[in-house]
Amino acid sequence: MKKIIFTLLIIHFSLIIANAQWVSQNSGTTNDLFSIYFRDSQTGWSAGWSGSIIKTTNGGENWISQISNSSNNLRSVYFVDNQAGWVVGSWGTILKTTNSGINWSSQISGITDYLFSEYFVNSQTGWTVGSYGTILKTTTGGSNWFSQSLNLYDFFYTVYFIDAQIGWTVGGYDHGTTKNGSVYKTTNGGINWVPQINGLNNILFSIYFINSQSGWVVGNGGNILITTNGGTNWNFQVSGTYQNFYSVYFSNAQVGWTVGYNGIVLKTNNGGGNWNTQTTITNNTLWNINFISLNNGWIVGDGGTILRTTNGGNVFIGKTNSDIPNKYFLSQNYPNPFNPVTKIRFEIPSNGFPTKTFGNDRVVLIVYDLLGKEITTLVNEKLQPGTYEVTFDGSNLPSGIYFYQLRAGDFIETKKLILLK
Repeated sequence: MKKIIFTLLIIHFSLIIANAQWVSQNSGTTNDLFSIYFRDSQTGWSAGWSGSIIKTTNGGENWISQISNSSNNLRSVYFVDNQAGWVVGSWGTILKTTNSGINWSSQISGITDYLFSEYFVNSQTGWTVGSYGTILKTTTGGSNWFSQSLNLYDFFYTVYFIDAQIGWTVGGYDHGTTKNGSVYKTTNGGINWVPQINGLNNILFSIYFINSQSGWVVGNGGNILITTNGGTNWNFQVSGTYQNFYSVYFSNAQVGWTVGYNGIVLKTNNGGGNWNTQTTITNNTLWNINFISLNNGWIVGDGGTILRTTNGGNVFIGKTNSDIPNKYFLSQNYPNPFNPVTKIRFEIPSNGFPTKTFGNDRVVLIVYDLLGKEITTLVNEKLQPGTYEVTFDGSNLPSGIYFYQLRAGDFIETKKLILLK
């Protein structure tokens, strides 16, 4: 009886590990990380407490510390290409690199206030925002910064531009029982900033626009607001929580994420009409989220936390039993036809390792449309031998014929699935 219970516990533990939607990466630091930015699927940077800057060139499997020559807290990192980037932080800190972070040099901001965010539309033109209404702009790549500040008590936590003229900044102030959340917009590169939200009784921390009309803001108390007319009107969305949100990111008009206090991650597949909780393995506060495609994304947070997903964070990879297969196998999805959810089972044998798919040792399962265009990557992970099951959700896809392909080692197999709504 004890043996049976022990075996069940092992299987249950395996399922918990396999079902992780976000996988932890080793950042190499215990400092809080406040910002993360990727230029492509391999190259990214993160910045945080006490001058911490770390970089990866392999998607986050390894992170290497860079020398910032600063002990100030760094709150935001942004790159315009793989060479030129900036970080900003406390005491008016602005650092720039022109060689991918090998060297960082200080730029003169002219202030001693806290800087929380920066955004560049090209290598020369950018903005940074911070405490007490601070807004600075450069048109010389940061060689000179000039003030566009508003005479406010507001702390601005995020700045976001869609081109050289149109942008937004969000924030607010907290005076005990009096709180104010604010959104300001410019249509002339920051010469003038016009309030869009002012007086909301919760501070706003992050803003993201996918075009000149559609955008979202998030903040304290589980607040999520959406606009479809460039911010003229903002409407509340139901988050289902009162947790604080510190970052929001959208890959397109339908798919987006927000992260925040106590390890919370929410995702929407319908523009925020519904927000669903995603599974993480941490209770640490999460400060920033960044995606480079619909499926590949990273989150950073307290204690050096870095989480990564290669499937959008919402695909469960379940190990179905403890038996070890003797050959590769890809099953037909079931049900098929399906609407909108189906399951795909596959088997990885013990003699199939180490696999070398695409030059690495990952198992890859991808869904394509009828024309061969990649729809989503369901699996792109190092998996131990065993039998696995993946859930595929086609809620955001039209009815039609699709294909799914498993690649592992020298094994490649493709099968057809039918979405019928």
